[in-house]
Amino acid sequence: MAPVRQIRCCIEGPEAYLPKARYAVEMLLLGLGFAPVWVEHGALGAGGIYYGANPIQVERGVLVFPLRS
Repeated sequence: MAPVRQIRCCIEGPEAYLPKARYAVEMLLLGLGFAPVWVEHGALGAGGIYYGANPIQVERGVLVFPLRS
């Protein structure tokens, strides 16, 4: 089995939604050979994944998935 690479991820949204969102991101990344490292919005740096309703002030190079409620 190939080693799993880590990628910084931040999910922001309604508290009740977060476990489902984390699971979805984990399963997506697992199939791509990555494991999420959960960080706060400001700690994403370049090259992470942001999934939430406030993608403003996300650094260039972060993959953004807007959360629409």
